[in-house]
Amino acid sequence: MVTRPQLVLVVGLPGTGKTTLAKGITRHLGAAFIRIDAIETAIQLARQDHGQVGAEGYFVAHFLARSNLELGRPVVVDAVCPVPESRLGWADTAAQGGADSIILESSRLAESGVRLELQSAIDQQRERAPVRPVVRFQL
Repeated sequence: MVTRPQLVLVVGLPGTGKTTLAKGITRHLGAAFIRIDAIETAIQLARQDHGQVGAEGYFVAHFLARSNLELGRPVVVDAVCPVPESRLGWADTAAQGGADSIILESSRLAESGVRLELQSAIDQQRERAPVRPVVRFQL
Protein backbone atom coordinates (compact mmCIF):
# COMPACT_ATOMS: atom_id res chain seq x y z
CA MET A 1 0.00 0.00 0.00
CA VAL A 2 1.41 3.37 -1.03
CA THR A 3 0.80 6.21 1.42
CA ARG A 4 0.72 9.86 0.51
CA PRO A 5 3.36 12.14 2.02
CA GLN A 6 2.24 14.70 4.57
CA LEU A 7 2.81 18.42 4.73
CA VAL A 8 2.68 19.42 8.40
CA LEU A 9 2.35 23.17 8.86
CA VAL A 10 3.25 24.32 12.37
CA VAL A 11 2.09 27.92 12.83
CA GLY A 12 1.96 30.40 15.68
CA LEU A 13 3.29 33.66 16.99
CA PRO A 14 6.94 33.97 18.02
CA GLY A 15 7.71 32.43 21.41
CA THR A 16 4.86 29.90 21.42
CA GLY A 17 7.02 26.80 20.92
CA LYS A 18 6.31 26.16 17.26
CA THR A 19 9.96 25.61 16.31
CA THR A 20 10.49 23.12 19.14
CA LEU A 21 7.31 21.28 18.14
CA ALA A 22 8.20 21.36 14.43
CA LYS A 23 11.70 19.99 15.06
CA GLY A 24 10.31 17.13 17.14
CA ILE A 25 7.79 16.21 14.45
CA THR A 26 10.53 16.43 11.81
CA ARG A 27 12.74 14.00 13.71
CA HIS A 28 9.82 11.62 14.33
CA LEU A 29 8.75 11.56 10.67
CA GLY A 30 12.23 11.78 9.15
CA ALA A 31 10.83 14.72 7.20
CA ALA A 32 12.31 17.68 5.39
CA PHE A 33 12.31 20.72 7.70
CA ILE A 34 11.49 24.12 6.23
CA ARG A 35 11.74 27.10 8.54
CA ILE A 36 10.57 30.41 7.11
CA ASP A 37 12.85 32.40 9.45
CA ALA A 38 15.91 30.55 8.12
CA ILE A 39 14.93 31.18 4.50
CA GLU A 40 14.31 34.87 5.17
CA THR A 41 17.67 35.18 6.95
CA ALA A 42 19.47 33.50 4.04
CA ILE A 43 17.82 35.90 1.57
CA GLN A 44 18.83 38.89 3.70
CA LEU A 45 22.42 37.64 3.93
CA ALA A 46 22.59 37.03 0.19
CA ARG A 47 21.30 40.55 -0.46
CA GLN A 48 23.50 42.01 2.28
CA ASP A 49 20.34 43.79 3.37
CA HIS A 50 18.38 43.25 6.57
CA GLY A 51 15.13 44.74 5.26
CA GLN A 52 11.84 42.90 4.97
CA VAL A 53 11.92 39.88 2.69
CA GLY A 54 8.20 39.84 1.98
CA ALA A 55 6.63 37.14 -0.15
CA GLU A 56 9.97 35.90 -1.52
CA GLY A 57 10.65 33.79 1.56
CA TYR A 58 7.30 32.07 1.31
CA PHE A 59 7.77 31.54 -2.44
CA VAL A 60 11.06 29.73 -1.78
CA ALA A 61 9.48 27.69 1.05
CA HIS A 62 6.55 26.57 -1.12
CA PHE A 63 8.94 25.59 -3.91
CA LEU A 64 11.14 23.55 -1.55
CA ALA A 65 8.12 21.91 0.09
CA ARG A 66 6.57 20.91 -3.23
CA SER A 67 9.92 19.54 -4.50
CA ASN A 68 10.24 17.30 -1.42
CA LEU A 69 6.59 16.20 -1.48
CA GLU A 70 6.92 15.18 -5.14
CA LEU A 71 9.75 12.87 -4.03
CA GLY A 72 7.35 11.28 -1.54
CA ARG A 73 9.06 12.88 1.48
CA PRO A 74 7.01 14.30 4.33
CA VAL A 75 7.60 18.01 4.97
CA VAL A 76 7.32 20.02 8.17
CA VAL A 77 7.02 23.79 7.77
CA ASP A 78 7.68 26.20 10.67
CA ALA A 79 5.96 29.52 9.91
CA VAL A 80 4.16 32.35 11.68
CA CYS A 81 1.20 32.53 9.23
CA PRO A 82 -0.58 35.12 11.39
CA VAL A 83 -3.84 35.15 9.41
CA PRO A 84 -5.86 32.19 8.11
CA GLU A 85 -5.49 33.41 4.51
CA SER A 86 -1.72 32.92 4.72
CA ARG A 87 -2.34 29.22 5.35
CA LEU A 88 -4.44 28.61 2.23
CA GLY A 89 -1.43 28.42 -0.08
CA TRP A 90 -0.03 25.50 1.90
CA ALA A 91 -3.08 23.37 1.09
CA ASP A 92 -2.46 24.10 -2.60
CA THR A 93 1.22 23.21 -2.23
CA ALA A 94 0.28 19.92 -0.55
CA ALA A 95 -2.21 19.10 -3.30
CA GLN A 96 0.31 19.94 -6.04
CA GLY A 97 2.85 17.68 -4.32
CA GLY A 98 0.34 14.82 -3.97
CA ALA A 99 0.27 15.14 -0.19
CA ASP A 100 -2.15 15.48 2.68
CA SER A 101 -1.85 18.60 4.81
CA ILE A 102 -2.09 19.04 8.57
CA ILE A 103 -2.07 22.38 10.37
CA LEU A 104 -0.94 22.61 14.00
CA GLU A 105 -1.31 25.97 15.70
CA SER A 106 0.96 26.72 18.62
CA SER A 107 -0.46 29.15 21.16
CA ARG A 108 0.54 30.22 24.61
CA LEU A 109 -1.50 30.29 27.79
CA ALA A 110 0.34 33.34 29.04
CA GLU A 111 -2.40 35.81 29.81
CA SER A 112 -3.46 35.68 33.45
CA GLY A 113 -7.14 35.81 32.48
CA VAL A 114 -6.74 32.60 30.52
CA ARG A 115 -4.91 31.00 33.43
CA LEU A 116 -7.64 32.02 35.86
CA GLU A 117 -10.34 30.61 33.59
CA LEU A 118 -8.34 27.40 33.21
CA GLN A 119 -7.79 27.09 36.96
CA SER A 120 -11.48 27.74 37.57
CA ALA A 121 -12.43 24.98 35.13
CA ILE A 122 -10.00 22.58 36.82
CA ASP A 123 -11.41 23.41 40.26
CA GLN A 124 -14.97 22.87 39.05
CA GLN A 125 -14.00 19.52 37.52
CA ARG A 126 -12.37 18.36 40.76
CA GLU A 127 -15.53 19.21 42.71
CA ARG A 128 -17.63 17.07 40.35
CA ALA A 129 -15.34 14.06 40.09
CA PRO A 130 -12.24 12.92 41.96
CA VAL A 131 -10.41 12.26 38.68
CA ARG A 132 -7.67 14.36 37.26
CA PRO A 133 -9.10 16.74 34.60
CA VAL A 134 -7.96 16.67 31.01
CA VAL A 135 -7.18 20.10 29.60
CA ARG A 136 -7.16 20.40 25.84
CA PHE A 137 -5.65 23.31 23.97
CA GLN A 138 -4.28 23.96 20.52
CA LEU A 139 -0.61 23.44 19.84
